[in-house]
Amino acid sequence: MSLKFLHLTRPNIRALRPGQKITEHGITTECLRDGDIRFSVNIMVDAVRVHRIVGRASDGTTRTQAEEFIAKVRSDAKANRLNLPKGRKIRLTFADAAKLYTTLLRESDGFQVASKERHLRLHLTPELGQMPLDRISTFTLEKCRKALRVKGLAPGSMNLVLATYRHMSNKLFEWKKIDAPLPMIKLKGPDNRREYVLGVEEKELLLEAAYCHRPCGKHCRCLSACRARCGSGPQVSDPAYVAAYGHHRDGGGRRRGAHHPGILRP
Repeated sequence: MSLKFLHLTRPNIRALRPGQKITEHGITTECLRDGDIRFSVNIMVDAVRVHRIVGRASDGTTRTQAEEFIAKVRSDAKANRLNLPKGRKIRLTFADAAKLYTTLLRESDGFQVASKERHLRLHLTPELGQMPLDRISTFTLEKCRKALRVKGLAPGSMNLVLATYRHMSNKLFEWKKIDAPLPMIKLKGPDNRREYVLGVEEKELLLEAAYCHRPCGKHCRCLSACRARCGSGPQVSDPAYVAAYGHHRDGGGRRRGAHHPGILRP
């Protein structure tokens, strides 16, 4: 059944002046500065915004071609709906998939549900919420990671958010809610290189300040570098001790003590 137009008629289109436009049933006709008429389409199909410029009147474009374009887009969307999983009428968006994932995760007594819900609510859904799952690509995820970095998230935090996305993809596929796992990008390892290295004099001053800061108890655990069994020494909770003998990651990502043997002998 063809649409009935009350405003977007041929007499009204011919009467348009430069800068004026008429919109009806998702079709917009606009008169340009040179007097030419431009036809464009702006409609929603399966929760996806479709905005296209069909053409100009000088190229032979008419309102009928804009109507045919809308009919073709809706027909293609209807054909795609035939391939949807059983029980679904429209394509699943990321926001709906996130709600489904958290619901099923709670029902199955999943692990760290609260943190996963927080990642979805604060970071993933605002970036990918209304996007259909079949339109998510690796480029989309790269843009999402860039948005997280702009927000000020550390590399480790970004990896946790993307790991939640990956877990949601795998679980929805395992539960047969989607036909295939979602695209995924490679997670970047955090940069654990030291930005500043203390010199010999600075290390000696730091250790001296650590020992003079607070006397330790009778049964304290003294520094391995000093080999002290009891007597004066910094508490394990002292900031100076943590700074001098705290833990850091080595080249392989393993956690080890950052002591400085040889600087201060017992």
